[in-house]
Amino acid sequence: MQQINLYLDEFKHIEPSYGANTMLLLALASVLGAGVVSVILASLMWWWQGELAGHQKQWQAWQQDLQVAKARYPEPQVDARLVRSITAVKLDIERNRKVLQYLHSRQLDAEHQSFSVYLLALTWVMEKDLWLTEVKISKGGASLSLSGRALTAGALPSYLKKLSAIEVFADMKFRVFEMNREKEGLTFVVSSDREEKELKDVLELLSGQK
Repeated sequence: MQQINLYLDEFKHIEPSYGANTMLLLALASVLGAGVVSVILASLMWWWQGELAGHQKQWQAWQQDLQVAKARYPEPQVDARLVRSITAVKLDIERNRKVLQYLHSRQLDAEHQSFSVYLLALTWVMEKDLWLTEVKISKGGASLSLSGRALTAGALPSYLKKLSAIEVFADMKFRVFEMNREKEGLTFVVSSDREEKELKDVLELLSGQK
């Protein structure tokens, strides 16, 4: 009676797919590959170290140049006395500006007051054949300029004589600044502070042009 062992295949010797020589070649190839990679990495590291050393030397040279430049051209120091002087000048300028602003406002007030007083006084003087067309006040009320028209040459001297008799205009000496003859009388500009021709000289000149 024969018996068949169905488990004999489990104990059979299995041959590897690669032989021993092949495995040895693969191992040698792996070792050579690792060696090549190591050499490449070592070469890169050496190159990087050389580059780093070069950059460090360059950086040190720049630092030395910077120190030399600082020693040769030191940073300018601001003098405390100069700062105080500039501050004092700024304060003086600001104070002067405020004073000028105040004086200007006072001058405007004085001109406004003078204008009101002069206008009131001018209404007190009446002269036939003469009328004013413009009144100007300047220099804080110290100067008065009158422009107008007159039908006769004698109307202007008479008007100025009456004007000087009023206390407001008593200290003013009116002089002729401009006078032009027209078909119907003449136009004039007189001022209290202009050093121009006297009124009688202008009238004589106009009389000679008839």
